[in-house]
Amino acid sequence: MHKPVGLITDNPELLLYMNCKLHITVLGGIKLTGFDRLKVTLKLVNTDDKFNVFRHSLDLYNSI
Repeated sequence: MHKPVGLITDNPELLLYMNCKLHITVLGGIKLTGFDRLKVTLKLVNTDDKFNVFRHSLDLYNSI
């Protein structure tokens, strides 16, 4: 079965970007209120090693 490639925004609480080697997920989506806190959690999965998952929380508002 062929998986979609590119940005998938069907669910605003779960944004996905997929290509042949990498799946990137923005967990919780992006809220349009509360711009004083722009925190997101990214989940990155290498399609060659699906058991090695990287998650990182980012504060985009207070970035150095």
